[in-house]
Amino acid sequence: MTQESPILGSMDRPRAAARRRIWPLIVFGLVLVAAISIAAARPRALPSVERSSLVIDEVTRGPFVQEVAAAGALVAEQPRLISAPAAGRIRRIEVEPGDRLTTDQVILELENPDVVLQLLEVEQQIAVALADLADLSATLQVRSLGSENDLRRSAFESTDARRQSDATSKLAEEGLISDLEALRQNERSEELAERVVTDRLRHAAIERSARAQIEAQQNRLEQLRDLHAFHRSLVERLTVRAPSQTTAREILVQQGEWVTEGQRLVSLVEPGRLKAVLQVPEAAAHALKIGQPVTMNARGTELRGTVSRLAAAVQDGTLAAEVRLEGDLPAAARPDLSVEGRIEISRSSVALSVGRPVSAVAGDSTHLYIVDGSSARRAEVRLGLASTDRIEIASGAAAGDRLVIAGLDGRTEPAIRLD
Repeated sequence: MTQESPILGSMDRPRAAARRRIWPLIVFGLVLVAAISIAAARPRALPSVERSSLVIDEVTRGPFVQEVAAAGALVAEQPRLISAPAAGRIRRIEVEPGDRLTTDQVILELENPDVVLQLLEVEQQIAVALADLADLSATLQVRSLGSENDLRRSAFESTDARRQSDATSKLAEEGLISDLEALRQNERSEELAERVVTDRLRHAAIERSARAQIEAQQNRLEQLRDLHAFHRSLVERLTVRAPSQTTAREILVQQGEWVTEGQRLVSLVEPGRLKAVLQVPEAAAHALKIGQPVTMNARGTELRGTVSRLAAAVQDGTLAAEVRLEGDLPAAARPDLSVEGRIEISRSSVALSVGRPVSAVAGDSTHLYIVDGSSARRAEVRLGLASTDRIEIASGAAAGDRLVIAGLDGRTEPAIRLD
């Protein structure tokens, strides 16, 4: 029997010990790989979301109205401001903001002694002008009568001289008087005839001068009377009255306050003559046109109208749109009453639409979750026109699909479970 070498026997023993230590590691690795494979083969659990935390809306097919929402207020269609006719102090105020006023109802009173004094001075000037006119008329009448008397005397003397000249001419022809005497009488007749012409011209000039002076004095008197009417009207207008049936919107002064000429005193509006002014966001301003229908809500009261005017430029991020109201206004309608309006941009007879997600932009593509029983899958949806609370579905969803429109912002999982 052959014996093993002591050296070889000692080398085999470490190798056998190493093999005994590796086998447990190999078995553990195989078990780990098998466990991982089994876990991978099982269906992965979907992330869950509370259904109550979501906003779900169904895609419907039907009419679609594209609208723009805008807030605004009712304003006076023709507001009216009353200004101070002259400087003065507010003596008393008879009305309060919101009061309904009748024609000529006293609103407030001003007092200014200087205005009254000016009226009295003009009245005194009128009295003096009347006296001057009477005195001038009398003086001119006397002058005219004197001139007329001179003219009458000259005419009489001229006629008498002409008769005498005719008589002397006949006597001279008969030789009863000398030719020199007839010539002298003829020259006197001609002189008196020229005096009549001169007196007639002087009398006419005196008459024209009298008429001019009387007319000038009368014009001055008329000017004073117009000035008197103005100052009387000014004194009367110190008592500020309602021009018609109106509503006092705002009293801009206080009792005892000194106001200057032209200062605003009262703001008035005519009841029932209101319009709405909506502030449309700049992003939607391009779609506005004159004549578009508008529906508004004023504290629970529905109002209707049409866009009647658009502002020339955007200001502070909005475009002002004036709306002409239709029908009778409710009794509660007042200037500055806030309203919420919807301006109709377009209307489609048939379209797919769903409630508008907060981040949805018209014409864009977005990802929304389509609900299928107890789960929802993520799908790409192409959007169309957008309204205030709904948006068109161009593709990606069909009528009857239920879409999650709020509550899953930022989620990117392909599917979720709804609990």
